[in-house]
Amino acid sequence: MYNFVLLAEASLRRNYQDLRFCPQDDREDLARSSQRSLTRLQEALPQAQYLDAGGLRAFGLPYLRELLLPRGYRRLEEAGWLLEEHSGLGAAINMDEHIVFKALGDARQADELLKGVRQLEGKALDPQHPYAQNPAYGYLSYKPVLSGSGLHLGLIMHLPMLHFLKQARFMARGFLEEGIQFKGLSLPDGRNPAKLFLLTNSGSHRLDDQAISQRVVDAAQDAARKEQALQQRALNRSGQTSLTEQVWRSYGILRYARRLTSSDFLTHWSNLRLGVQGGILPLDPLTLDGLLHYANDYAFLREGLDPKTFAFRRADEVRRTLSGGI
Repeated sequence: MYNFVLLAEASLRRNYQDLRFCPQDDREDLARSSQRSLTRLQEALPQAQYLDAGGLRAFGLPYLRELLLPRGYRRLEEAGWLLEEHSGLGAAINMDEHIVFKALGDARQADELLKGVRQLEGKALDPQHPYAQNPAYGYLSYKPVLSGSGLHLGLIMHLPMLHFLKQARFMARGFLEEGIQFKGLSLPDGRNPAKLFLLTNSGSHRLDDQAISQRVVDAAQDAARKEQALQQRALNRSGQTSLTEQVWRSYGILRYARRLTSSDFLTHWSNLRLGVQGGILPLDPLTLDGLLHYANDYAFLREGLDPKTFAFRRADEVRRTLSGGI
């Protein structure tokens, strides 16, 4: 399973009892929510970096982290993102919920991530401003279906064959009956060139932390088994299939391209990762996954470069990585 998972995220949703929930868009309440949350979080995570709405627009977030945030987060002036890099702990502020405690890391450490968000909640708890909850439904959310413990475990998975053979939608319907949400992580234009999917529990009502974790892991193992079986049937190490041809073409393009848009890069990156998983390409998986640093504009924005040069810089960095730094 773990070969197909790029990132795991534990999250804990909370809303303040005395404030309107975020979708009602009361700017005064959102400003109060932001001030309260930041005060407590910066005490709990003194080494964390905070990006407000302006910072998020100016500097963005690394590609995988950006995929985990709500689509319209850049439009919210009172929104913010705080992260302590070395621990992976942080929070999203005023993005769907007043505060969502987060822990990012390896899927093999899912239980530690769940403990991390619980501990962060405890450190940031403000007794004077309790979170909204109901004895029957638990902690309340802007979506009634999300009420409960508020705990979610999400896994970003690379599943190119399920995407290519259009089996993901069928799997999503089956997972939904098991309390699992399974969806493609598409770009704003609706396409999913990287063939990435988010698998997470769709709710947390009447579920303890261990049950949530086990439910998500079981579903991820099911998706991974199906993806692996499809890959084994479709890939031929002798190079006599159309998929192996696509893998080698993408490798050649990324080795020599002088200009790469984000979408082009992600399409070819997905093919390379498929080739690595199928034993076709002798590339280090960690090096390949590290290339996602250049998937969006984050890295180049932080360098202060002209946006017109991003596609050229992306190609430069990818070529350098695949050629061993030359």
